Amino acid sequence: MIEKPFHQPPSPIPHPLSFIDTHCHMEMKEFDSDREEVIKRAREAGVEVMITIGSDLEGTLEGLKLAELHDFIYCAVGIHPHEAKDFSDQTYSLLKELAQKKKVIAIGETGLDYHYDHSPGICRELSSGSSLNWRMSQVCRLSFIAAKQMKTP
Repeated sequence: MIEKPFHQPPSPIPHPLSFIDTHCHMEMKEFDSDREEVIKRAREAGVEVMITIGSDLEGTLEGLKLAELHDFIYCAVGIHPHEAKDFSDQTYSLLKELAQKKKVIAIGETGLDYHYDHSPGICRELSSGSSLNWRMSQVCRLSFIAAKQMKTP
């Protein structure tokens, strides 16, 4: 028998095989008719923790409400690059404020996404080889700054 090189405390997770859903969108309208049933089935299947990810301001707020209703659901607050057209200084301030909430564990959904053109002109500008569009790059940069300031991933 091989000895473990360090003491491993017992897992706080009761199931021998359990899961964490690190990127669900349980706040989306598609779940309005059966959200609680979906959450129940996930729990029965061994999902111990769910992290719902805000992709726009409305989704971020709804995700936070959902997280506050369930002790095993957490959320990430953010603006997806597709929604860069709606990003403002007020949005940034609100996201930083929301990031202080107990059930918020990360900043997201954020980054650079050039596949779709949901923020008109951004993808065309990027694919044409010109410099990064200010708005999309600003959303990404400010999200990273907020995450660092809030000490969250």
